[in-house]
Amino acid sequence: MKQAYEGIIYDTDTAKLLAHNEPSDILEQTKTSLYRTINGRYFTFTEATYLTNSKSECSITPLDTPAALNEYNKLTVRIYDFEEAFPDVEFKEA
Repeated sequence: MKQAYEGIIYDTDTAKLLAHNEPSDILEQTKTSLYRTINGRYFTFTEATYLTNSKSECSITPLDTPAALNEYNKLTVRIYDFEEAFPDVEFKEA
């Protein structure tokens, strides 16, 4: 899916998939995926499928880095670890 926001194109085909969740509700299956563009911008792609009426809705939401980190922590399937998913963020041990 490709969408433009404020002159910036967000494209799931060219961005790197960082993490996603697995739908858990039988009647309403919502899958959220977190991506990073080649220019280091983050966005979510959300696809909601409603089995009761066979409809599906998709959306892209641009995120700043703190919001992307927050979303990453909520998602259950991580493709990349923190350091790879957020290469411009300096992490410190607790």
